[in-house]
Amino acid sequence: MASQLTYHRSVLDLLGISPVLSVDRVATLDERERVCQTKFPASVREWFAVQNAEAVFRDHSNDDLLETLDKLGNPDDTRQGYLRVATENQAVVAWYVHLSEGEDPPVYHNNDDWGGDLSATSWQSTSVTFTSFIFDTLSSHRFGGWYSGMHWSGTDSLPNDATLDQLRGWFQQGPTTDVPGSRVYRFFTTRALVTIRSVASEGTAPGTAEWSIEAESPEALLDFGRKLWSVGTLAQTLKAQSCTQESRTRGEELLQRLRAENVGSTEASAK
Repeated sequence: MASQLTYHRSVLDLLGISPVLSVDRVATLDERERVCQTKFPASVREWFAVQNAEAVFRDHSNDDLLETLDKLGNPDDTRQGYLRVATENQAVVAWYVHLSEGEDPPVYHNNDDWGGDLSATSWQSTSVTFTSFIFDTLSSHRFGGWYSGMHWSGTDSLPNDATLDQLRGWFQQGPTTDVPGSRVYRFFTTRALVTIRSVASEGTAPGTAEWSIEAESPEALLDFGRKLWSVGTLAQTLKAQSCTQESRTRGEELLQRLRAENVGSTEASAK
């Protein structure tokens, strides 16, 4: 059945997947809740109700494994207040939500601690919501700019209302997370993503943010860059970022091309 999604519509739009919620999967979720004698958070239920959710997660992540629907919820875990939602592809860590933390709860990983007493686990924060966990995991793999060189980042202010309206006019807005000490905006198309993350560290001015752009291709990266060039001081602060010098050089060459375009347009307008 097709349905309006409350939490995960944006990530499926980014992936170009039509959202279909399965009646059979919803029934299985109800059964798993009965077995575990608890209710699962609404954002978790919605994702697991999506047709082929396990394959979507695996294929658009680093081969990480979503819990299979028919095994979602181990009663030994849920009695302790936790629900495992996914496992890293080599079982280095598993990701959990705590059942008492609302309908879109934070996600934690178990820090490679596989003991049965979850109260003694050294939990490490992964995402402030399950929605942002799904979106960030799948969008990062979707574009892979850090590996290909299609990745720029720069420092500017958090967007004000006027800039947010401008961004919404250019792109689709993804999930926003706003908790003390961490505000994150995400804007995307099916070809690229800009993430704006507050920076709260010693020596940075209040309201400072890191703007990160990653794209599937040079053309998509340039398209985002052209739109964002006039925002704040990004024209001065954007830098190519990547995991290797070779791919970083590709990103820097594109950035130099964008600078040249804007120098040319500035000179033309001055004549």
